[in-house]
Amino acid sequence: STVRLRLRSIWKGLVKVKEYLESAVVVDFVVPLK
Repeated sequence: STVRLRLRSIWKGLVKVKEYLESAVVVDFVVPLK
């Protein structure tokens, strides 16, 4: 069960990183256009 919790926490971290990268990429693309 501890392994499952660890995998879940790692997955949540990866999701947060993915969302941050996506939002950062969107900002990088939108700001120069303005």
